[in-house]
Amino acid sequence: MNSMHRGLTAGRTGVAARAQPGVPCWLGALLLLFAADMSRAEPDVVRLQYDWPAGMVLQAEVTLENRRESADGATTSALRSGYTLTTEAVDDGLRVRPGEPEVYREDLPAEPDSAVRLLLSRLTLLSPDYVVDELGALVRIEDFEPFRERAAAELGDWHRDRLPQQQAQLQRVLDHALFESRVRTRAEQAWKRDVGQWVGAGFERGVVYTMDFRVPVPMAANVPVPASGEYEFLGRVPCHDGRETRQCVRLRHAFAVERTATTAIISRIFETVGTPLPGDFGLTMDYQIEVITEERTLIPHFVKETRIMTLFPGREAVPVREVRFRRIVYTRKDPADSALPPPGAVTEH
Repeated sequence: MNSMHRGLTAGRTGVAARAQPGVPCWLGALLLLFAADMSRAEPDVVRLQYDWPAGMVLQAEVTLENRRESADGATTSALRSGYTLTTEAVDDGLRVRPGEPEVYREDLPAEPDSAVRLLLSRLTLLSPDYVVDELGALVRIEDFEPFRERAAAELGDWHRDRLPQQQAQLQRVLDHALFESRVRTRAEQAWKRDVGQWVGAGFERGVVYTMDFRVPVPMAANVPVPASGEYEFLGRVPCHDGRETRQCVRLRHAFAVERTATTAIISRIFETVGTPLPGDFGLTMDYQIEVITEERTLIPHFVKETRIMTLFPGREAVPVREVRFRRIVYTRKDPADSALPPPGAVTEH
């Protein structure tokens, strides 16, 4: 297990057998023997290894949804897109090339703030090339300046064509999001979500592993705050490619940031602008991800991510709740893969 998972605490879930009124003694004894036999069964343990090959081609189908609930009602924006990811051997590891995304469908409500949220969603689809070392760690991004220029041109055209009344605001959001440090952070987070955080981990099925760590808060200048989280191996499942001979594992990670953890940081932000923090102001965060991946390579097949942020503006104010949902289906397309999906394979989970 790598350093990411040191400090995990395991908590086992189980079932206790007890005699019930009206149950024959022989049946109770049989149940106890069955339970004892089950307890001696070998535990199902997954040991995750990173082993991405050069020359791999992954087709990614992405669905993004943002839902905002406030005193003014609820609005939803959605985006469906696809891109092709390829890999290439380099001296110090593997160069990963996320291709240019193609947007299939885009639903944008009339509510003005939805434009900003959809622009940010489109930004998460854009990534520069990056290099991953032999241990599965992202070590650097490549060719940042050409990437920044392409992204600025593409997204600049998008918001100029669709939303002329919000040009200044959207351009500021775009300029801020394309700083090199922020681009690298997004690339690191995406790699960590799908692959990096699982490298070297070992989990036993039926055991929930808990840990405390720190996570950045977007509404508080990405300052890290304490969070409590858990990891779990949910079982072995067929990979989504429709071939029963290839098995994957289903993994889950979740964490929560409580209101008390964010209050002090947000209070300092209010103080820097000379405004006192409103009474009962607060922010909570809940996060969950499920991944279906290959145990011996960590080539992902399916990712489902949900982020929920709830803002409490103050006394007697209606909380603002924002839900961000991401679903990715990966399908391997390179000739080196010996188990390519047959035509018409089912890819839903």
